[in-house]
Amino acid sequence: MNKLDHPISVAVYRHGGGDTTLGGITSKHDRLVLAEANHVLPDNTNPDETLAIIREHNYVFVVPWVARSKPRPRWAFGGNLIFTSDSRFGGPPLKVHDRDMSKES
Repeated sequence: MNKLDHPISVAVYRHGGGDTTLGGITSKHDRLVLAEANHVLPDNTNPDETLAIIREHNYVFVVPWVARSKPRPRWAFGGNLIFTSDSRFGGPPLKVHDRDMSKES
């Protein structure tokens, strides 16, 4: 996955068995914006429709923009992926960690 200089639009690929995200961002939108977690979003970008790229060691995944600075053990992979043919993306589909584990009973 290439580092992004600017946010890009990505498509959501959902798990076929229904919503497994507990109402995560990928269950609500077909397209989202993807940006580096340490960047500032442009004024015209809605943070509620944006994902942040997290790079830890050799692992790359994405979380909802609002979760980029929260403790990540709370956020889990909900079964959905993102991808785009935009050459700036430069990699395979990415797992979206938008299942908020604090909502589990």
